[in-house]
Amino acid sequence: MRNVRIRLAVLLLPILLIPAGCESPPRSQQPPVTHKEKPRPAPESPAEPPAETPPPRVTEAPPAARPLYTLGESEFGDYIGRLAERESDPRKRVVEIARASLGQPYDIYLLGEFPFELYDPDPIYNLARSDCLTFVEHAYAAALSTDFMTYLRALQRIRYKDGVIGMLTRNHFTEADWNPNNAYLLTDVTTTLAPEAEPAHVPLTQVTRRAAFFAKFRIGQDIPDQELTDTYIPSANVPRISDALREADMIQIVRGTEASQWVGHTGFFVRGPDGSANFLHSASPQVREQPLTDYLAKDARSVGIKVLRLKDDPVAAMATALREATSATPIDEETLAGALCDARRVLMKPAMESLRVDHTRRCKADWRAAMSVQSLRLEVDTPVEPALQAVIERIDAEVATELGIPDEKRAIGVLDLQTGAFAAVRPDAIFYGASVPKISIAHAMLERFGHQFMEYDQLLFDKMGRMLKRSDNAIAAEFSQGVTLEYIMDLQCGDKYRFYDKDHGGLWTGKHYGVDAPRVGDPVGGHSHAVTVRQCLRFYLLMEQGKLVNARLSATLQALFASPMLAFHNHNFVAGLRGRNATLIRKSGTWEDWHLDTARVRHNGRTYLVAGATHHPRGEDYLAKVAARIDEHLCVPDDKPWPYSHDLYVHALESVESGLPVRRHIPPAGDMTVRPAAGEQHYTLAAIQPESPFNEALVSWNVTAPQDVGYVIEFRVGRFEENLWSPWLRLATVGAPLPSGNPETSFSLREGENPLGAGRIDVDYFRSDDQFSGYQVRIRAATQNATPALVKLDRVTVCLSDMSGIPRSFAPRVTDAGNDAKPAPEAVRRLPVPFRSQRVERKELAGRVCSPTSLAMVMEYRGVNHPTQAVCERAFDRANDIYGNWPLNVQAAFEFGVPGILTRFSNWADVERCIIAGQPLIISVRSAEPGALRGAPYRQTDGHLLVLCGFDADGRVLVNDPAAPDAAAGQLAYHRDDLERAWMRATGGVAYVLLEPPQQGAP
Repeated sequence: MRNVRIRLAVLLLPILLIPAGCESPPRSQQPPVTHKEKPRPAPESPAEPPAETPPPRVTEAPPAARPLYTLGESEFGDYIGRLAERESDPRKRVVEIARASLGQPYDIYLLGEFPFELYDPDPIYNLARSDCLTFVEHAYAAALSTDFMTYLRALQRIRYKDGVIGMLTRNHFTEADWNPNNAYLLTDVTTTLAPEAEPAHVPLTQVTRRAAFFAKFRIGQDIPDQELTDTYIPSANVPRISDALREADMIQIVRGTEASQWVGHTGFFVRGPDGSANFLHSASPQVREQPLTDYLAKDARSVGIKVLRLKDDPVAAMATALREATSATPIDEETLAGALCDARRVLMKPAMESLRVDHTRRCKADWRAAMSVQSLRLEVDTPVEPALQAVIERIDAEVATELGIPDEKRAIGVLDLQTGAFAAVRPDAIFYGASVPKISIAHAMLERFGHQFMEYDQLLFDKMGRMLKRSDNAIAAEFSQGVTLEYIMDLQCGDKYRFYDKDHGGLWTGKHYGVDAPRVGDPVGGHSHAVTVRQCLRFYLLMEQGKLVNARLSATLQALFASPMLAFHNHNFVAGLRGRNATLIRKSGTWEDWHLDTARVRHNGRTYLVAGATHHPRGEDYLAKVAARIDEHLCVPDDKPWPYSHDLYVHALESVESGLPVRRHIPPAGDMTVRPAAGEQHYTLAAIQPESPFNEALVSWNVTAPQDVGYVIEFRVGRFEENLWSPWLRLATVGAPLPSGNPETSFSLREGENPLGAGRIDVDYFRSDDQFSGYQVRIRAATQNATPALVKLDRVTVCLSDMSGIPRSFAPRVTDAGNDAKPAPEAVRRLPVPFRSQRVERKELAGRVCSPTSLAMVMEYRGVNHPTQAVCERAFDRANDIYGNWPLNVQAAFEFGVPGILTRFSNWADVERCIIAGQPLIISVRSAEPGALRGAPYRQTDGHLLVLCGFDADGRVLVNDPAAPDAAAGQLAYHRDDLERAWMRATGGVAYVLLEPPQQGAP
């Protein structure tokens, strides 16, 4: 059971995707201690980074098959387990582990130190890199453990007071926190290394100002300053005590002045092969071993050392400490995964709610994978991974040859976040960036005005999403003028991020979008807006790691990139990944022959970053083809179909109670009536912005109208956020006389002031290859009578579907269709729907009336019994000469007294809920492959409707298929996977749902 304390700790944690390192060496800092002098400003970190030292001298090869910093978590756990079995002395294990880390890259700020942190990661470890203290902590923890999880628990106990994970409980200050809080494990032997008659130590004096250090985090301001007196051994006295040192002793390098001293660096004492007294430590650029006295002589800041030594039985000491740490944050697989989910909620929830996204869908990531991302770096000297590089070069060359794009006109790069492999072709070539540098404007906005985003200003969020996902130039100019070009360029070129440098180029924003002046060209290419593939990948990497501004604002920026209610521009990478089970956030750009795209892609359990730039008329095709082939290489082929998603919106005074998944019930503003008299009148429903883009819409209605009134149902789509709308499209005409005008049934708006896209009414529903984010419905009615006629809309439903194959920003809200799943026990039933055959009415119509025949069956189930022929006549669509017009069939049932709606299903769980609620479904199937629907009374069908009545115990679907001549032949059980293909995939799961008729006398 997850301990509730983890949830409290998570409030101080930004998730495993938080800052684990800085991007440039920190500036010189003042120590966090004084010698009773006037208070000075708090430092940015409790300890300075170690001095640059010479490369490591050659030592014995480590016993590990590979350097420890190249191992994964499971490999590392296996290694320490085997080491514990092979070597009984924990001190020797410390030395072996430390030496097996020789060459490990050094990095400052691995614990999320200033300027990147807001909270503490949970747990904090990084096998790939180390700083001086994490190197020591990792080696001690590993030497006292037998597997990876016990290593994490030991590390937690060493790093935090009583093992309670949090910013305030971390052992920040070496002398004041780390040493006393680890006294159960190590003894300070500084004063015992020389005879009492000739002591080697001298006093160490400091004032620890914790409140000053925590001020930038707005915590711990009630902690008083602490005066501390300790001891250290001056550098000059170290040679005479070196014989008393033991291997695995912790050497703490003391720095300072005569007035104040502090520990500024740490490492291990080890003996060289020749018996020399060596210092094994992590310092820039990597872990090395060198004579201790050499280090002290070359570090001008050092004044001496302190020495801590493991207890006689450190394994037992650690076991006792772990057992007695009853308040420690629990560390196990369940709580670590839970911490990741909970922390994502802390970081993402307000942003997700503001953007109308279900944030819980983002809590599925693996915590180990998330932590491993923190070790990744992408710099100008980062080497490519040879195997991946060969693949990327081949893909690039083959696609470029096919399209005729010269070498200098293209660049592509990939960073695989699962393996850390980097590969690129011309990653530092400078390109005109088109809209891509708008990512720097977004970054600058968060950097300068982050407090407004922390407060979740809805208007600001909406505008930022439109700039990033729809490339709105006016908003981009508004934002860049607000933060100023100078600020953006300083941010791009400054040491904190280094997105641009004069030798290699990078991200550059030197002009307001849509504004001619001022214009500052980038120093390398002279572009007003510039990019390189490498720096685009770095931007996404830092955002993924939580290092853009801070963890919370990095998460917010990802949410803004996603803006899932907005549609992607359907080109470049998006076109290449269409129809795959991939999700992505991206920023693309196009101007004349410049085509660029950048993205973080998640597909089939893998996450990778990709960026590409071209200057060629076929550049869009290049980006699409390269993206498709890179994805095919990195991601295991996925046989699962691209998941459809459907959202049902109900405009009615009362909600629908039938087991149906209704996305939103929208009560009308008025009574939804039209009263034409000697002319026409219309009623328009409110324009709706759904929660995610759509490309198809099924509209149905329940309208009561006199016989002498004609009406037309019209529908339009739009991009709500851009206030772009299609013309009104005619869905259906009913009765006579009809209102004036002849509404269109299609539109194509690709150019000009309203570049909305294209769409059409396909007989009885709306469809398009493009995505939209708004819809509206209206009814226009007419009569020749002078007396006003009452036309009443009882209900209008709109089922919006995304069947485009265009990748999404987040996984859709659909569950697995469950081909092999058995139904819930309550769904194992056959609803008593009377059977009817479409063959028994007029013989010439037998092949055309499956829809009204199925309608008549369910109407009878609902207690309204009419001849099938009468139902056929009422459902007939004269304009299209068909009996199977979906919304007209629903309206026909309503005219007989049975209300209904038209919707879609994408999973069996929702179907089962309907059956449990006693709700049969009239479903539309299509099966072009002969025999694909096993047991059906036909080999194939271009379109057919039947009644879904329940499930049997084996999971087969029980149906009334009107194509059969009688109940014995037509009450069938179809295989679930067959019907899934013929229904949920082939038609998107179209279904009529006929509801309970209102009770007699009800309004």
